[in-house]
Amino acid sequence: MKRWISWLTVLGIILSLAGCGQNIKTTSNEKLPKNEVAFTWWSDRFKSFGEYNYTGINEKQAMEDLKNRFQVELLPSFEIGRDIIKSGFLIDGASQEPEEFSFVASKSELGFTSQVKFKNKENQYTSYGTVTAKYQYLENLNKVKLSSQRIEIYNSTANGNYNGNDLADTLKQLGSLLQLDDLDKLLMDFNKETADQGNIKGKDIVIYEDFHEGQKKRSFGKSMGVTYNEFGVLEKIYAITIDYRI
Repeated sequence: MKRWISWLTVLGIILSLAGCGQNIKTTSNEKLPKNEVAFTWWSDRFKSFGEYNYTGINEKQAMEDLKNRFQVELLPSFEIGRDIIKSGFLIDGASQEPEEFSFVASKSELGFTSQVKFKNKENQYTSYGTVTAKYQYLENLNKVKLSSQRIEIYNSTANGNYNGNDLADTLKQLGSLLQLDDLDKLLMDFNKETADQGNIKGKDIVIYEDFHEGQKKRSFGKSMGVTYNEFGVLEKIYAITIDYRI
């Protein structure tokens, strides 16, 4: 009898947990402001992405696979992000290597990345940048969404320098791309915070972020900032958008 009671207890817990999962309220139809809608993409889908992991493909093949193999789309901001990386880090004395594209798919998730690397005349990498779009298959809704998009630029700190063109211009372009309100003030505050190099060592200087609130509400969030190494040399610039709706 005790054994049957034990099994019934376990079964009750399982059914209770399943019921809780089914009672999660969807936020997929939540209306977003225009400066957030611009970074979203949803479509109907009735199957997972499967399992894929391949890198080093060219742009033509990558675009064909996006359309025909995975049936997803890129936003204009993905292309603009690529251009910002190239214009900001193709400096005098450096050359751009061929851009590479990669896919990583695991059932309900798909990641697509563009990577651009830059080398100096000594054949050493000075910087590289990636733009990554991540998609999520929502089986319970028969939908697929662009769950996040990340622009990340990595500066080689070996020579102790910023190996880019104009940092202020690059940040302004990224902020404009993210359609951040009060961008001039945000950048002015960033300049004040980074004026003393002694105060930025080993820090992540956030220019803008609201993704914590977006995550809490299961809606939308953005983040933009710059990280510095322990010597106060810029090592990374990032601009991120996340669609938390489910």
